[in-house]
Amino acid sequence: MRDLFFDFLVQFIGAFVVWLFKGCKGKLSDEMAGPYDSSSKTWRNFAITLLIFLIGFAIVFKIGVSNSEVEKKTYEIHHKR
Repeated sequence: MRDLFFDFLVQFIGAFVVWLFKGCKGKLSDEMAGPYDSSSKTWRNFAITLLIFLIGFAIVFKIGVSNSEVEKKTYEIHHKR
């Protein structure tokens, strides 16, 4: 059951991105592959979903590193007399 949900989620995300790039023409279901289908659509949707997750992870990681560097820096102002 869990594998079917994961496969559906991967297929849906990849198909949705392809459908958006095509200008929302046609049916979203035309871009999805079946649960037991191992066609080029399956691999295309998997690659697109993997790329989206990697980009999202990189953005979150970069934001996390940036915030931790900001917290480490302290600035002191010295007033000369």
